[in-house]
Amino acid sequence: MEWKLKFPNAVVHRLIESGSDHALLLMETEPQSWHSKRRFKYQEHCCGEEDVKRIVSEVWRMEVVGSAMFSLAQKLKVCRHRLVQWQKTHKENSRKEIEDLQAKLEELRVAGINGGEEVISLEKKLELAYLKEESYWQEKSRVKWLKEGDQNTRFFHQKFQSRMQRNKI
Repeated sequence: MEWKLKFPNAVVHRLIESGSDHALLLMETEPQSWHSKRRFKYQEHCCGEEDVKRIVSEVWRMEVVGSAMFSLAQKLKVCRHRLVQWQKTHKENSRKEIEDLQAKLEELRVAGINGGEEVISLEKKLELAYLKEESYWQEKSRVKWLKEGDQNTRFFHQKFQSRMQRNKI
């Protein structure tokens, strides 16, 4: 028990057997925990946000001592970190926002309110939420196309070539 208290994170790995019915064991008393950083991806649908504009503007006005390339690298790094922090605190779900706004509009309509400032304001917010949702999916589809486009092109070229070879025979 004393040993377990001293090494609470210890783990034992069973290594690959090498032609024997015995396996090597490896004990790590302080195993390393690897946390892979999530790659930062600029999200175009956020660029209209006032907070994002303010963050980028503040960082770009920041004074950095060093060469022009060092200054650029530092500003990009700081900008990325601040935008990641902003994204963590402002996780937007436009689908949920759309549903909430539609529900509020429906409540007003059921109550017999079909016009007025509140309805117009909700309709404008709903239109913006739809635009955000559309922008998000446009961006997603473009990323998917870029990732899978070459694979699909190669597939179609191979199919075309095999069809051409069959026709020659």
